[in-house]
Amino acid sequence: MSATDRQLSSLSRVFIERPRLAAVVAIVMVVAGIIALPHLAMEEFPEIAPPQIYVSANYAGADTQSVIETVATPIEDELNVVEGLSYYTSTCDSLGGYSCTLTFTSGTNLDLAMVNVQNAVKRAEPLLPSEVQRTGVDVAK
Repeated sequence: MSATDRQLSSLSRVFIERPRLAAVVAIVMVVAGIIALPHLAMEEFPEIAPPQIYVSANYAGADTQSVIETVATPIEDELNVVEGLSYYTSTCDSLGGYSCTLTFTSGTNLDLAMVNVQNAVKRAEPLLPSEVQRTGVDVAK
């Protein structure tokens, strides 16, 4: 057995033979981590999840097929040209609701993407039914 192995075994033996000491050291390490957490520079780390923007509209009284044809299609035609858009998923329900989740490539400036999506929705608004224009199309981060 080498000297390093003997030191390691003696260090582990200390904690095995003194469980209270091991518990105190563990608690001190957890408290130190909690204290250090607010001081970490989180803005220096890249985003893990890609940025997303949500678009929703409501066409009261319309069935699913009508929402697809009159709301989803014009909005999605305009959203297809938004810069940095990776993909989107949309749903229409039988109560006239429409929702779309736009996912952008990592590193995309979400504020700039929000402006581009709002502009795309504004370009599609004249093509939407008057009921949808009156209630508006919501765009949120």
